[in-house]
Amino acid sequence: IKALESRRERLREYTVQLQSLLSPIRKVPDEIVRRVFDDCCDMNHFIVAKTRTDAIRSIPALALSSVCSRWRRNGLSMPEIWSRISLMWNEPIHADHDESLLSTINIFLNRSLQSPLTVIIDLS
Repeated sequence: IKALESRRERLREYTVQLQSLLSPIRKVPDEIVRRVFDDCCDMNHFIVAKTRTDAIRSIPALALSSVCSRWRRNGLSMPEIWSRISLMWNEPIHADHDESLLSTINIFLNRSLQSPLTVIIDLS
């Protein structure tokens, strides 16, 4: 019985995987996906605060390029979405946040390639 239950669970998981292949978003051409990325990533806001564990995941270019391999490929092929950075300091930076922030900004700079940078710094 346990073997049958295990097999049934594997078949359910497989069914879910197959159903995801039928998703309407897969029919959208890459050109349209890239246009959506460009519109969503008009600026990537880094908000420096004491507790921002979810902050990096909420940055548009990172969030969109983390959805699936196709979206990652499209995001990485667009250096212009990585070249728009807004830094907002609401509080003093703490050492544990320093490394994460600098590492993420470095990723953006590397992925921006030769695109002109747009950097906004807000110290209010």
